[in-house]
Amino acid sequence: MVADKKPKFTEDLLGDDPVSAAGSTTAGPSTSSATAPFGLPPSPPPVDELLPTYTEVATGSSSLVPTGPLVPSATAAAGGDSSTLLPPSYSIYTPKTSSHYLNQHVISYDSHINTSPEALYQFLLVENQQPPRQYVQIRGSHEVRHTHWERDSEGRSRTRTESRSVTDFEFKIDLTSGLWPLVQADVGLSQEVKGRLEVLPDDQRVYRGGRVKARWSPPKNRGKKNGGCAGRRRRRRLQQQQQQEEGGLDSEQLDDNSAPLLGPEEHTDNVDHPTVIPDSAVPVREWAERYCRLPTTCKEFILRKPVTNLDQNLLTKLITNAVRDTGYRGSVYVSFPKTHHKVAIYPDTWLARTRQNPWVRWFFYLTFLWIISWPILYLATRKFHIVVSEWEWGFVRERRTVQLEGGGTQEVSMPVPEESERVWAGLWKGAVKMAAWRKRHDGNGSRSGSGSWCVRFGAGAGGNGGAYGETWGADEDW
Repeated sequence: MVADKKPKFTEDLLGDDPVSAAGSTTAGPSTSSATAPFGLPPSPPPVDELLPTYTEVATGSSSLVPTGPLVPSATAAAGGDSSTLLPPSYSIYTPKTSSHYLNQHVISYDSHINTSPEALYQFLLVENQQPPRQYVQIRGSHEVRHTHWERDSEGRSRTRTESRSVTDFEFKIDLTSGLWPLVQADVGLSQEVKGRLEVLPDDQRVYRGGRVKARWSPPKNRGKKNGGCAGRRRRRRLQQQQQQEEGGLDSEQLDDNSAPLLGPEEHTDNVDHPTVIPDSAVPVREWAERYCRLPTTCKEFILRKPVTNLDQNLLTKLITNAVRDTGYRGSVYVSFPKTHHKVAIYPDTWLARTRQNPWVRWFFYLTFLWIISWPILYLATRKFHIVVSEWEWGFVRERRTVQLEGGGTQEVSMPVPEESERVWAGLWKGAVKMAAWRKRHDGNGSRSGSGSWCVRFGAGAGGNGGAYGETWGADEDW
């Protein structure tokens, strides 16, 4: 029969008996080392022949098997114990930093944090534990006008009035101790002091790694895959293929104009639509990696430390009322300066260092070269200002019950609106009135070790000279 015939190429390679050509299958000495003709792989070992176990050692090769513990040669030579070996200790990289000459914010040109995303991320975590210094500066001034007679070039007499501003008092008070993380550490509610490191929302115009400020918006359907003529032809072709697989079209009906276009909201299974992640959902570590991946040397990463939940308008009104209670009739100015509120990271290049040099800046100011250089540097620099370290101000809290998304409730500590400002103004009202009445200049507010709020007055603070509560500080003529 035809089925009993062996293929001709099998008979040529293995002969009349393929089993005898490869080796016998009976019990006996191993024949697994027999080589098949014409380079074919050898036949498997017989079933009765078992491979040696892993505990058996070949004769004459015992010197090649290690008999002791696998320990480093230095430890073995010193007689150390392998159980005491520990992995190398881990330490966070500390980059080289400097302080700005004006507001004391941190500046770093370290090359390692410009190339290592993990080192940059750890540096941001460390700086997140350093609070900004928030102050309130109070200044009072009045105008002094002087009128005198003078003669012009023609010999005619006329009056001339000159005025100048006189600063009556100027001092500032430190508000840093009112930051909620510091208050938590003082009363024992928290073991560590740190801000809230997060990414700015998508609807805020900030530098997101580009050259200009922008809000985040989902990418539009452009290009060959999603838009244009090529994109429409691609969607039409995919729809036709899908209809052909379902039996709706024959191969002769596959024409560019035979099927309607897919709408922008209609997607087929054959099209790959990647998930769009907004910038606010990107973690801080990923932003550090994006910064380090940029090959350009014109880039910067700025971490700002804003103080939130501080009602400056209400605090200004309360301080102004306290100063008016002394009888002062001049102008009162209240500002809220900050120091140590920013961390700037630049590449370790001569261009980055030259841009931050104050002497070079003044040279460009005086020679008006900034008109040419600043637009070029502004458009060439990639900026990352999207990560912030928020520090909440306010020491008056209350327990509130909030509803969780998954169902259930949780008690949290939340600030009472406007309460912290009113409590602070009540504690500092006497100190502010006394500092203004004594015409204090360049004073610093502090909190004493006993917990009472006070202003340290210098020896030469001076006094108003009149009775407390009398009108003073009004504009005058002389």
